[in-house]
Amino acid sequence: MGHKSDEELINSYLSTGDPAIFEDIFRRYRSLVFGVCTKYLDDKNDSMDATMLVFEKILNLKPSKPIRDLPNWLFTLTKHTCLDYIQKQRKQVTLQKNYEQEKINDPQSVENEEFVRLLNEDESKPNESDLKNAIAALDEDQKTCIELFYFKKMRYKQIAEVTGITEKQVKSLLQNGKKRLKTLLLKNQKKS
Repeated sequence: MGHKSDEELINSYLSTGDPAIFEDIFRRYRSLVFGVCTKYLDDKNDSMDATMLVFEKILNLKPSKPIRDLPNWLFTLTKHTCLDYIQKQRKQVTLQKNYEQEKINDPQSVENEEFVRLLNEDESKPNESDLKNAIAALDEDQKTCIELFYFKKMRYKQIAEVTGITEKQVKSLLQNGKKRLKTLLLKNQKKS
């Protein structure tokens, strides 16, 4: 094939789409692109991911005009790819923090997770009949709160309004109801 200049190489690839030419570009520039990514991302794994993104962009590139200064063009493409990568990482971190904060601020989601954990805790999950019997054996207020909260998906405030019980009492009844349910379910499993 002979040694082509950078510009001949990239423009030849862009006009033909020849995978062999793309491999030459990749071999010639992967270290440079990885180095720029490392400068911006400061993490080896992220830098490898971003390097692959840069070459993926080149692979799918459909430019309107020839590229005249490949190293400069590639540096700019790499820089923008890294900045986009950083932006996406920040968004993911922000979303994760928001989700975690919501969980902390919403005790109801924690309650739901604990209830699901309670039902899935043992290897032998309680069947629907056992669960209904255990719920029926709860104190009336506990049973009402459990049914409204877990099965009707009502919030503490809604349960308080419907039952006339304070939100604090609703939380307490749910907590104690779950403990009692666990005891009843475990007792029932030992009988089986």
